[in-house]
Amino acid sequence: MTHDSMRQRGRSKLKRMRMLRGLLQTELARLSGVTQASISKMEKNGIKRADKAMALARALQCTVEDIY
Repeated sequence: MTHDSMRQRGRSKLKRMRMLRGLLQTELARLSGVTQASISKMEKNGIKRADKAMALARALQCTVEDIY
């Protein structure tokens, strides 16, 4: 699997998990401490920072692997 395809998969997994939890980007931002703008970028371009991945996973009550 290429790096780009891994990033594509991560992007879709983040959005899918957020939607599964019934959260808007703004709600996930409030729960995670990650800005809504960053969440939007990560859903389009993939998660690039481990600290943000961990914060999002905690807020979504899932593992980092579930969203990346």
